[in-house]
Amino acid sequence: MTLSLFDDSAARLAGLNATLKTAMQRTIAASGLSREQVLDRMNTLAKQAGVKLTTGNAHQLSLATLDKWLNPADREHLPSVLALHVFCLAVNNVQPLAQLLGLHGCGVMTAEDRRLRDYGQVCWESKRRRKAARQLELELEHGLSHGRR
Repeated sequence: MTLSLFDDSAARLAGLNATLKTAMQRTIAASGLSREQVLDRMNTLAKQAGVKLTTGNAHQLSLATLDKWLNPADREHLPSVLALHVFCLAVNNVQPLAQLLGLHGCGVMTAEDRRLRDYGQVCWESKRRRKAARQLELELEHGLSHGRR
């Protein structure tokens, strides 16, 4: 695949780091939690799961590293996929993951979105079956009116 300088996906990819970091900042702000509380929650979740959020010898995520992950101007320090997942669990919000999925034209569905989708699928299937039944009725009526059975 060849990308041009004017391709929307190329532009989104170029700004992905800053977009992700900004989404993480906004998610913390919306959570009502402080950075320190988010840090504590992330470290607790990681410890419970037996996973490591950073590379190197550190056993826990530091506030300095979290701050680097949240700084849109810092292009060097990014959370791993695992750390991003733990972050979303800690703040109970998947908006940063939604930003990543948006790059691929995807989105995140809430439980309510899934129920509405499922309802729509049932309605669509019901409509399709009614149409098939009407078609069969017409074929039966046509066959019976011409002496066929």
